[in-house]
Amino acid sequence: MATTDASEEAGGLSVRAPVEAIDTSPRARDVLAALAQFAATLVPPPAPVDPLAVARGLAEASALGAWLSTPELAQLLGMAPGTVRGWSTGHRPRPGYTLERRKEGTALWWRVRAEVKAKKRKPERPA
Repeated sequence: MATTDASEEAGGLSVRAPVEAIDTSPRARDVLAALAQFAATLVPPPAPVDPLAVARGLAEASALGAWLSTPELAQLLGMAPGTVRGWSTGHRPRPGYTLERRKEGTALWWRVRAEVKAKKRKPERPA
C-alpha cells in the first residue's frame, strides 16, 4: 500500500506545514501587506449613516399622506417587516408620529401622521 505525501495530494501545496516552514522574511511580510491592502480596496467602505434619515422619512411620508406597504415602512424605519406587521393603529414608531393601519385583502398599508401639539394657552388675567 503506497502512501502519499500531503503536498502531493494538494497539488504540490503543503497542507500541514510546520511553523518553521512559514516564510517570515521582510519580503514575504511586504508581499502580505500589499495583498492585505489590495483586499481592502475590494471591499467598499460602509456608507455613512444619516442620523436624521428616519425622521426625514417619517416627516415626508406624513406630509405626503402616502400609504406605505409593510416592507416600505420597515425599510424606512430600519426594521424587519415582521416587527412592523405586528403593530396596530396608533403605534408610535417615534415621538411625534403615529401610524394608521389599514388592511386590504392580505396587504397591510400604513399612513404616518404627525402628532399636532396643542399650544398651551396662557390663562387670561382678569382686567
